[in-house]
Amino acid sequence: MPDEVRDAPPDAEVVDTVRLAEERLQVETRLTEATARVRVRVHEDAHAVSEPLRRERVEVERVPVDRLVDVPPEPRDEDGVRIVPVVEEVLVRRFRVVEEVRVRVVAETVQHEETVALRRQTVAVEDDTTPPARTADTPG
Repeated sequence: MPDEVRDAPPDAEVVDTVRLAEERLQVETRLTEATARVRVRVHEDAHAVSEPLRRERVEVERVPVDRLVDVPPEPRDEDGVRIVPVVEEVLVRRFRVVEEVRVRVVAETVQHEETVALRRQTVAVEDDTTPPARTADTPG
């Protein structure tokens, strides 16, 4: 306690000066220019696939006939087989069926295996707009 306060009469007013400190914060927004890099990478992975594959092939059979008819026969279908008559004209104004061409469509399903490359993308973003983390040594 200062000496003046001890020596003062009990009803006297003592004035002492105390310095006060106050901190104030000011928040500002400022625009900065920064960049971010986006890298897209494509990866290929080989995958084996096995799928049923349907295919059709045509079988042609030539059947000799040698039969006389008055009019040329029309093509016809019998049991899934298309029959196309082949004729020739003879002198007596008749037709001889020389042969029949039989066309059969055969469908089959086979298991097809193949290795295919499937692509997928990954993205990496590098952003330099984020300020670095502060450490104990960083003022601020």
